[in-house]
Amino acid sequence: MTMDLMSSFDLYHRHPEGCYVYFISPDGEEDTTKIGISKDPFKRREALQSANSKLLKLHAFFGPWSVADARGIEKEIHEKLVTKRIRGEWFDISHRVCWHFFDNKECGYLGGFEDDDEHS
Repeated sequence: MTMDLMSSFDLYHRHPEGCYVYFISPDGEEDTTKIGISKDPFKRREALQSANSKLLKLHAFFGPWSVADARGIEKEIHEKLVTKRIRGEWFDISHRVCWHFFDNKECGYLGGFEDDDEHS
């Protein structure tokens, strides 16, 4: 199921306790990305949108994990990108970098979840 077809309803009913690591960017700003966690990345984008004049795009989210695990993953990604931090959870990177952390298993925190159905 793609993000276009998935909804908050789908996420909640599939994984009501799940938490996701998400990647959001303002439209037209390819090198500005927010990396955060949320139980509902769609609603989180909507909440952020109300305070942003540019259209925000939810590029990707990964999970579900427990809140504690999602926080650990988020923290590790933030630490690896510390030199690219603009402010808070906003980074001077392309949203395409997010795939690097998950496709290449760059985020070591994920190491124990590869074969665990609960976290896939």
